[in-house]
Amino acid sequence: MALSAENRLTKKKDFDWVFRKGNAVRGNFLFIRHVKNTLNKPRFGFIIPAKVFKKAVDRNKVKRKLSECVRTDWLQDINNYDIVITANKKGETKDILTELVKLLGSINR
Repeated sequence: MALSAENRLTKKKDFDWVFRKGNAVRGNFLFIRHVKNTLNKPRFGFIIPAKVFKKAVDRNKVKRKLSECVRTDWLQDINNYDIVITANKKGETKDILTELVKLLGSINR
């Protein structure tokens, strides 16, 4: 199951807003930008560059794993944020998901 449409960033202007006004948190595998929004819900966007993950199959797999982790673990815990998660380095899926939990925890404090 995927994130609902109301919890996704889809428009270019939303991504641009997060990149222009947001704060950054960096890990070994992920780069997260986040900014407070006026909505009463979190919205997430995912960027998986073709430079890092050459095959579309790999990009889609990483995007699905990140989206599922956010949906199951973080959707109720984070409010009023627009968050863009960028994968900037290849790694084992479990390592990437562990780092995602750690970085999202640092945002939520």
